[in-house]
Amino acid sequence: MGGGETTLYDLLTSLDPERFKPHLVLPAEGPLSKKLVEKNVPVYTFPFPRGFFRGYPPGWSWRAFFKMLRLAQTLPAHLIHVNDSYLCLYAGLLGKLLKVPVLLSSHGWWDVHFLHQELMHRLFGYPLLAVSEAVRQSLLKRGWLKKDRVHRVYLGVDTDRFKPGDKESAKRKLGLPPKETTLTISARFIPRKGHDAFFEAAKIILSRQSNIRLLVVGDAIFESFEENKETKQQILNLVEKDPALKSKTLFLGFREDMPEILAATDILISAAWFETFGVAIAEAMASGVPVVSTDVGGPAELVEEGKTGYLVPPKRPDLITDRTLKLIFSPSLREEMGSRGRERAVSLFSLKSYRDCIQKHYQLLL
Repeated sequence: MGGGETTLYDLLTSLDPERFKPHLVLPAEGPLSKKLVEKNVPVYTFPFPRGFFRGYPPGWSWRAFFKMLRLAQTLPAHLIHVNDSYLCLYAGLLGKLLKVPVLLSSHGWWDVHFLHQELMHRLFGYPLLAVSEAVRQSLLKRGWLKKDRVHRVYLGVDTDRFKPGDKESAKRKLGLPPKETTLTISARFIPRKGHDAFFEAAKIILSRQSNIRLLVVGDAIFESFEENKETKQQILNLVEKDPALKSKTLFLGFREDMPEILAATDILISAAWFETFGVAIAEAMASGVPVVSTDVGGPAELVEEGKTGYLVPPKRPDLITDRTLKLIFSPSLREEMGSRGRERAVSLFSLKSYRDCIQKHYQLLL
């Protein structure tokens, strides 16, 4: 599962069962639905479109709408929390018809990319929860939405699962050389995640320090998007053609054991052109791992420059190289930054903080 699916799973399985009983509607079965069913969270799959005309938001299908209406009446639903703004028309109309409150989590600037999206948010008047201040400001840029209806609610990671551990022991368990410095990138294969910049930096790093291991976590989800498959293939080809990269790189795909992966990681690198929050960064910080990230969107709010890691402009592999080498050659600096990162993650980006904030918003609406 990707970061969005992981945080949704964590939220639904950690809500106070005495106060809230979540039911999830998805367009299709997948890893998220299977894991939630195992936790006794009811999941319903309705094949609803996310686009209306030529794929433009919001999504609409009369059949899907009436299925949702029947479900909401049968349960009955007391609150509708939308996790994808492409579904805001379904939720907004259901809220009006059933007279139940609606809440929308906004994961990116695309939630107001088109004028009619913003008009719809204003028409229905539901609160919006932005996953970072960068996203919140993007929602408010035209000035059409009321500031007191748009709130910043950071996503959270389970800081009991993601925590510092013995590096050498963790590396041995994963079959990694315990004395090599492990650099990890954890991201889907889509162009904006910056895998090309990561490997450009890795080439230079390996020319200066060979005692390195590169871990690539993630895959090309949404396989129907040709661009994502092409991005993955381009990166695989790049590594295959470079003997140094090929001998040092492990492609791990999506992993269920991310706490163990990060326990074995010395430095996490995020080379994304833009990131609305950065779940992988929060997980790394909770695990006591220093971060080298691009200074964009959510990561600029997560990482404290020079304290929990380094921030560099996007598409600057030379600067990723420079900051990463500083950390490679200074284990004490890695430990110091990792410790500060852990404290910051526990304080600001924990699952407990996220859940408590969401429950507070639920209570305000009920």
